[in-house]
Amino acid sequence: MDYASNPFFSRMVKTHATSEANPFTPTPVDGPSNYGTAALTSELDILANTMPGGRNHQLNKSAFNISQLIASGHIDPTIAWDALNTVARQIGLTESEIQATLKSAYGAGSAQPRHVDDITPPETVVLQPVPNPNPQPTQPAEPHATETEPVAPISLEDSVREHLPILDWHALWEQDDEEEWILEPLIAKRRGIVIYSPPKVGKSLFSLEMAVHISRGEPWLGTTIDAPHNVLYVDYENDPRGDTRARLQAMGYGPDDLQNLKMLSFPTLDGLDTSKGAQQLLAACQVYECDIVIIDTISRAVDGDENENDTWLAFYRNTGLLLKQNEITMVRLDHTGKDESKGQRGGSAKSGDVDAIWKLSKVTEDGSKLQLKLDDARMQITDRTLILDRITDPLHHKVAGAGQMAAWDAKVNEIIQALDDHGFDRDVGRGKARELLKGLGIVARNETISEAIRQRKNRPYALPIELNQEEK
Repeated sequence: MDYASNPFFSRMVKTHATSEANPFTPTPVDGPSNYGTAALTSELDILANTMPGGRNHQLNKSAFNISQLIASGHIDPTIAWDALNTVARQIGLTESEIQATLKSAYGAGSAQPRHVDDITPPETVVLQPVPNPNPQPTQPAEPHATETEPVAPISLEDSVREHLPILDWHALWEQDDEEEWILEPLIAKRRGIVIYSPPKVGKSLFSLEMAVHISRGEPWLGTTIDAPHNVLYVDYENDPRGDTRARLQAMGYGPDDLQNLKMLSFPTLDGLDTSKGAQQLLAACQVYECDIVIIDTISRAVDGDENENDTWLAFYRNTGLLLKQNEITMVRLDHTGKDESKGQRGGSAKSGDVDAIWKLSKVTEDGSKLQLKLDDARMQITDRTLILDRITDPLHHKVAGAGQMAAWDAKVNEIIQALDDHGFDRDVGRGKARELLKGLGIVARNETISEAIRQRKNRPYALPIELNQEEK
């Protein structure tokens, strides 16, 4: 393919040359080798014909392969850089994702130079890679050294159709319309999910256990997980030894159980409300082959003021949209504001870009019983309230009930237990009961307290042993 002769390509190469720095380290080259030329042409053609959905991944593979040959002197770095940029733009990738992907792939490929004997014609080339002492299981495949016919310059119409494809309505109607679940009803594939809570409820503990089960493909909370997944846990909150390791040990897990759980602890990512931060996160997902990312906690992952709507609009434009385009599920952890009834703290736009919002809260003040309640959702979710028991030995969560009645019953039982523990008689009034609950830090509505008093008063009481003996 003669990319230089295509005026559409030429304009993009010229623009690139004035705006982006070449990341490739120059390598002495006495002109591109025959093999290098054939390999570069082949990789560019493969990239140019990649279907939507896999283009950024293919750019990473092609750049990796080409970088190996740049490092061994078979390809001129400037020619490769301009050609890869040109084709990547031509197939519709954005400038930010192109630059991040190329730089990441170059760093990996240049560390593993591939030396081959340069022979002609290229169709007869037999690759002789240098053995890699530390082979990577996900290393991209070798390039295909084949010649192809030149491609005619594309028209404006072809460019628009390639860059801005419209939905095929017939194809859309033929697709299965059932939601694809990773963990029903919490985590759906390709969706953006929020789990938020007041401080000290234990959302990080809950989410860590969830991440482990998803990574292992093991049933959790009474639900079957579709398959093991590589999960990227981006942790801005928890000390690796004092918090994360201790919790995993209490759950009964060791290092060999966590192969699919990839954790970034206190990462040096740029703000995820910036293009650079979004590209860094996407690159991490691609390198570690993760299709789920959990961000703990989202307010620490952005540069902008969390109370400003512009921050969350920028987060979606950069990170949220990029993850959706690459079919990566995102789970964001967050806190409530001062008024818990108003949901997540921060700007109202924070809730506008996600598909489901769950609130985790205590039912009992000791945290042994929790409520997970759906605030809002874009998709159909049947179980909108789950009551969870937190068990300590081994540490885990289990479903105690589903639905609003389960939450109501759990709160009523907590109040009854508190009245019993503090020796209140059966005729206690709601005012005294409320004073006790307030002193214990138990928050409850008047109707809940009244129901607890009613049930406690009406339940059968055993007569004292002495009275039973006297009657006899």
